[in-house]
Amino acid sequence: MAHAWTRTPALLAVPLVIWTLVACKSDPMPSEIANRPTTTGGSVTETPEVLDNDPALVGTTWRLVSMDGVTPIEGTTITLELRARELVGSAGCNNYGGGPDSGAYSATRGRFDVPALAVTVVMCVEPAGIIEQEEQYLKLFKLTTGYQVTGTELSLVDENEQVRLVYQRVNP
Repeated sequence: MAHAWTRTPALLAVPLVIWTLVACKSDPMPSEIANRPTTTGGSVTETPEVLDNDPALVGTTWRLVSMDGVTPIEGTTITLELRARELVGSAGCNNYGGGPDSGAYSATRGRFDVPALAVTVVMCVEPAGIIEQEEQYLKLFKLTTGYQVTGTELSLVDENEQVRLVYQRVNP
C-alpha cells in the first residue's frame, strides 16, 4: 500500500535545526581569549580586558528595516539587541543568541563577528513566508563581517562591504 506523505510543522523544523548547527562556528572570540586566566608564579590572575565592543552599539536595540534591499513581510518584526558582551534578538518567529556560548559578539572599529549563534526551534506558519524570511535573515546575519552606524541606522555588511541588513534604532 502506498503512503501519502504530508509536511507537518515538526518535519519542517528539522532542516532549520540542522542548518543552525552546521552554520555555527566554534572558534573562540578575541575577547574570550583576552579574558582567559593566566598563571603567574603559580597563582591564577585575570588578564585585563583588551577588546571592548563599540560603545555606540552597547545597550542598543534595533529593528530590521531592510534585508538585501527588501522590506520585511508586513506583520513581522526582526530585532537585534546588543548588550555589553552578547547579543539577542528575534528572527521574526524564533529567538537567537542569548548567552556567552551563543550570542557573544565582537564589534570594534567597524568589524563585526559572531562566532556562534543558537536559534530556538518554533514553527510559525503565519504570516505566509515567515519561515523563509527568517532563514534568509539568519543566513545573511551570519555572512556579515562589518558594521556602519549613521544616525539612528545600523548597517551590517559582508566581506565585500555590501550592505546586507539595515536596522533602525528602537531605543534612544
